[in-house]
Formats: sequence, structure tokens, C-alpha cells
Amino acid sequence: MPAPRIDINPDTIDETLERLGIEDDEPAIQPQPTRTNGYGQQFDVLAFMQRHGLAVKETKHRDGRTIYVLNECAFDASHKAPDAAIIVEADGRLGYKCLHNSCSGHNWRSLRLRFEPDAYERPPRVDSGLSRGELLLHAAKMAAPPTLPEFSRDDPGQIPDSLLQMPGYVGELTDYQLETAPYPNIVLAFASALANLAFFTGRKVRDSLDCRTNLLILALASPGAGKDHGRKVNARMVQDVGLGHCLADRLASGEGIEDFMAAAPAALCQTDEFDTLLQQIKSAKDARHENLMGMILSLFSSASSVFPRRRKAGADPLPAIIQPHLVVLGTAVPQHFYAALSPRMLTNGLVPRMLVVEGRPRGQGQEPNAVGFPFRVAATAKWWADFNPGDGTPNDFNPDPVLVPANEHGRKLLTDARVMADEQYSQAESAGDVVGMAVWGRVNEHIRKLALLYACSENHTNPVISAPAVQWATEFVLHLTGRLLFMVDNNSAANPFHADCLRFIAKLREAPDRQLPHSVMLKRMHVDSTTFQKIVVTLLEQGDIRPVEVKTGGRPACAYKLLIP
Repeated sequence: MPAPRIDINPDTIDETLERLGIEDDEPAIQPQPTRTNGYGQQFDVLAFMQRHGLAVKETKHRDGRTIYVLNECAFDASHKAPDAAIIVEADGRLGYKCLHNSCSGHNWRSLRLRFEPDAYERPPRVDSGLSRGELLLHAAKMAAPPTLPEFSRDDPGQIPDSLLQMPGYVGELTDYQLETAPYPNIVLAFASALANLAFFTGRKVRDSLDCRTNLLILALASPGAGKDHGRKVNARMVQDVGLGHCLADRLASGEGIEDFMAAAPAALCQTDEFDTLLQQIKSAKDARHENLMGMILSLFSSASSVFPRRRKAGADPLPAIIQPHLVVLGTAVPQHFYAALSPRMLTNGLVPRMLVVEGRPRGQGQEPNAVGFPFRVAATAKWWADFNPGDGTPNDFNPDPVLVPANEHGRKLLTDARVMADEQYSQAESAGDVVGMAVWGRVNEHIRKLALLYACSENHTNPVISAPAVQWATEFVLHLTGRLLFMVDNNSAANPFHADCLRFIAKLREAPDRQLPHSVMLKRMHVDSTTFQKIVVTLLEQGDIRPVEVKTGGRPACAYKLLIP
């Protein structure tokens, strides 16, 4: 005989659940990042359901509440949908209800304990060996807002893995790419996941200074390192949520970008060999490529306002583009990118607007796990695609972006970051460093954009810019800034002879003990002896190198040692 069931209408299950009441034990997220319970342990309700095979039949959203209707009751498999559900309240409280009388005593706590019996046990106390006074002092220090890192002018080197982690959507999409890529590359995966969220949040969120999430990301990696996998993942996801018309694969002309964005005001452009575009701009003899660079800069500057479109002869004025949101994910080979830079690109705003990330060397290949997007990643992408903060349809609306606030510690760190960037700008200005001024002039903007994205990745339904968000964004941007300035100084040439000098220095920098014999350098430079001597004399006079004597089996040989970092 089947268990007696409360008579309900499946269309109003959430109202029935509200009438029956929901018992709560701990906060949760949906489908956003982990939060901590009372014992400092992290908990994620969607991961919990996936971990224990609690299949979701249907998800409902109403009045801030999310209801996950289960295929069957966790306590009695004969109780089928829509009779059992996990409920997440607007404030994060969790509940569980099965509408059969035999399950009336079950709540969230009993559900959690069914699958994780030790869930509510306190972790063992660790004796710190500190006195009560020392513990109180330690607690006060831990409660104080974190401080920002200082900027170093030394080469920061490879971006650390700790800066390639973000809670929530971006982190999960990065993990998915690493699982499905033939040649996993964490830097490339993270960069494309960041571009993915930057696109989805376009014209939908802003911070207190009306900063938007439009990014120009350039990922550098060697040929065959897997630069195309992230683009393919992004393209498939954008297509799956019905926004395929917002995808572009190249930047051909300023007019082309303008016309494309008139139809798709939030656009994601993914293009390989970005250095080719820069080389064309650098060596352009007509106005077409110069116009392209100007169009990109104008669209980025208009993200929080309107972009007036060009007038065509004999035609009525075209409607302006409201809050254009262009996200560019470019890929290139490092050597080609730095060789393509010109002083004009470095100082007029194009390169300073870029987030240039350098990928790892090609790693070990794998047989990728070709699976569909994880439930939570797909659900979050769909949520952003459907989110409409304005008038009209999700694909065509007059935006009124949601203000994402910063908490107290977040606001303090944002202020500290601005002051730090302003100080570095002033130092560059005092030294007459025009490139440094251009780069540092955009650092605060980059930090704010990335902190905003961190908040949206961490909790898409209720994002808040926290201290961890700002601290991560600051460390990330400072690393990229330091690496860009170092690489520009050592790879971007004003003329061919300067390029030869930089190449000479690069070969010494890569050599053991940062020195090489004269004969070896002459062979590796592939220049005539006269040009070689001019390079050596120039670098000696600049104090970049010095000659050293090395012992051989016969007469001592001359070598060159690098003196600069």
C-alpha cells in the first residue's frame, strides 16, 4: 500500500512548502561558490546533490527562493517528483521537504546526516600553545583588513597557480577545460573562462564607479600549446544559451566592428594570431587599420554610456549603440606579439587596456574526457544569459545594470589600490616614462573590473565585492603589469638595430651564468661582424654587458656577461 500523500497541486509546490515551514541548519549557495558553516568548513549544496546522486527534476525560482525538485525522495524512492525538494531561501538558509506523511519528520539536518553522518561534528581543537592574551591579539590581527602587495620592478616571471584560481563559475569552467583539453594549459583555460564571464555579465552589472566588465585579454603561448580549446568551449557555451549571434572570430575593420555591435551590443570576439593584427596596425600605410585601433578604444571608452554611430552620405543618422560591451579574447605567440608592438600602441591606450597573460609551455597530452558542461556551470551560464536588468527581451534590452556593492574591507582595499596605482603613475611621470604612465593609468580600472568579475563568479545571484576579491584582483594585475613592463623594456624595439641589441641581451639572459663566449654569440646572432661589433660597443657603453675572460684548453677566450636584470 503506497504511503499517504498530502494533496497538493504540483504547480504550487513552493507555496505549499512555505505553508508547511522549512527548518534550517546552515547557509548554502546556489549555484554559487562555497561558504563556511559555523565551524569554518565549506559547504556547497549543488555539489552535495551531485556527490550523493540526488537528481534534480526541475528548478524553480520565486521571490528569491530556489527550489530543487528531486526526481525522488532521498528517504523513500517511491515518493516521486514533485513531492520532494531541497529549498534554498533568499538569505541562503537550507531546507528539505517530502510531502508524504511518512517523511514529515525529515528536514535538512536529517538529510545531511543521512549521507554525511559526521557533518555536524566539531573539528578537533588544536592546542596552539599561545596564552589567552596572545590568542586575542592573533584574533585581532586576523580580523583586520588585509594589506595590498607592493609592486616590484623585478621580472615577476611565470604567473603563479595561486593567481589562476577563482571561486565559483570561473574556477569550475577552468577545471572543465583542463579535463577536456588535449593539452591542458591552466593559464589559457583561466584566461578563456575569465573572458566567458566578462561577456555574460556585459551590460548587466557595474560597480560604484560605473565600471564594467569589458576586457581585452591576450593569451600568449607557443604554437601547439592548445590556444584554440578555450575558444571552442566558449563558442559552444554561448551557442548553447542562445547567444550565438554575439560571437565574432576576427577584427577586420572599424566599420565592421561597429556594424556587428549595432546588432549585438554585448559581443565576444575570439581571434587567433592577434599579433598579425598588431603588425598590420604597426605597418599600415592606409587609414583602415588605424581606424580599427581607434574603434576598439572608442567602444571601450563608451561601455557605460552611448556610442554614436558614423553618418553615411545621404542617409539618416543611425541609432547609437547603448552601452556597447566588447570582450576580446586574443591569442598569439609571445615573440611575435612583442615584436609587433610600436611606441604608439604602447602609449595611446591599446596595449595598456590589455590583460596580457603568458601561458605555460606545452605540457603532457591526454585523452580528453569529452563530456557535456557540468550541471552547475551550464545552469549559471543560462542564468546570466536570461538575466535582464532593463526593459525588453534578454537579447534586446535597454540596460539598467545592477550595482554590485563592495563591503567595508573591499572598499578600503579598492581605495588603497587606487592610491598605489596613482603613486606608480607619478613615479613614471617624474622619470619621463611615457609607456609606464600609459600602463599605470589603467591599473586601477583593471583591478576594479576583475574584482567585480570575482564577485560575480563567487555568487552570481547576490555578488558583493569583498576583500579577497580586491586582493586577488590587485595581485593578478600587479603581476601582469610587472611582466608587461619588463617584457616591453626587453623585447619592444624602436628600430631594427635596437631589436638586435635586445636579442643579444635575451640570449645572454637565457644562458647559464648569463654569459656566452664571443664565438658562440656571433654564430647565434646571425648578423655580419660589423653589425655585431656595433651591438657589443653599444651595450658596453650602456653598461648592459661586460667582457670576461674564460679559460680554455689553449689561449683564454673572450665572453660577454649580462649585468642588467
